[in-house]
Amino acid sequence: MKKNRLICVFLLIVSLIGCFAISSCKKKGEQSQGGSVDKIVLADFEEWAPDFQLLRLREEFGAIDVNTDVTFVKSGKQSAKLYVMGWDKGTDPYFYIQTTSEYFNFDYSNFNSVESISAWIYNPSQKEVKIGVGFVMDMTNLTKEDLARQEYFTLKNGWNEIVYRPNMSYIISSFGFDDYQGVKGVYFLFEKSGATTKADAPTYYVDDVVINYGEKQDIRQIKAGSYYPNGYLIGGSHGLIFKERIEMHLLVGKALHFEFKFGEGDGVFGFDILASDWANVTGKLRITKQGNSVTSNIGRIVEIGDGWYAWELNHSEFKGDGAHRARDVGMLYHQNFAVQASYVEIDWHTLSVVDAY
Repeated sequence: MKKNRLICVFLLIVSLIGCFAISSCKKKGEQSQGGSVDKIVLADFEEWAPDFQLLRLREEFGAIDVNTDVTFVKSGKQSAKLYVMGWDKGTDPYFYIQTTSEYFNFDYSNFNSVESISAWIYNPSQKEVKIGVGFVMDMTNLTKEDLARQEYFTLKNGWNEIVYRPNMSYIISSFGFDDYQGVKGVYFLFEKSGATTKADAPTYYVDDVVINYGEKQDIRQIKAGSYYPNGYLIGGSHGLIFKERIEMHLLVGKALHFEFKFGEGDGVFGFDILASDWANVTGKLRITKQGNSVTSNIGRIVEIGDGWYAWELNHSEFKGDGAHRARDVGMLYHQNFAVQASYVEIDWHTLSVVDAY
């Protein structure tokens, strides 16, 4: 009997340890009186797993360490210390926190009732810094994600509360209603410093990243496009493959068309449009905004309204060195030309064949 009691006690201890281990890896939530969850603590950095393990660094971000200096802890005993680097010629560096994990058994990717994302960030410098906060919509490979348009915030010296209130209609429309499968992460984008070592990198501290819930949003489809910030190489290292390629014979006597929008201020973006076998169809395209004027070096620009424009190029004007043998319009490649504007939106759902001008 004594032996049986000892076995029961041992099993109880093991089960409690197992429950604690599993529950400690799940995110912490607070419930309202009605039982619904009001918020989920996505990361408070009190535990290595999952908070630090689910951080992902991109675009030569630098490094993130555990911080225990209470001066830079908003709540609890720890926060995350950021060392921001960034390649001079690349996109601004960012890190993101996953909203879903099979390994840690949670999934908060449904943002239909999300009211805001909040976080506390400490800036130890007297210099004000601009950062962007937005969503990772898709993880296309290990080093590249589809980023939804971010909102910018200014970090002053000391603690800064960041509250990002997303317009999910805009975000889902830009990504595509048919492709949307939830928000995969929340990212924080910093201006690249050019530093190459932790010793030279500017530091910041982040704590208490929280998903705040409210009423379910009335999500509807609106005019929006894929978002490309300053310094972005549209298509990345492997090019952008169009979801639906356009057979070349359909373009004979017609024109190629897509719609875009610049952010505030002047800017320029461009790429080469190619066949699916990489044959160059259009040659080098550059679209420029100066004041109220938007022009292109090939084709024509048509103003649509509300800041949106269409670019069109007649089939007879295709000047790429592979245009004569190309069987389709299937992809684009940036040719190492980065976006030079606050941002550009391109609605790839409008890529189509239209009447020649």
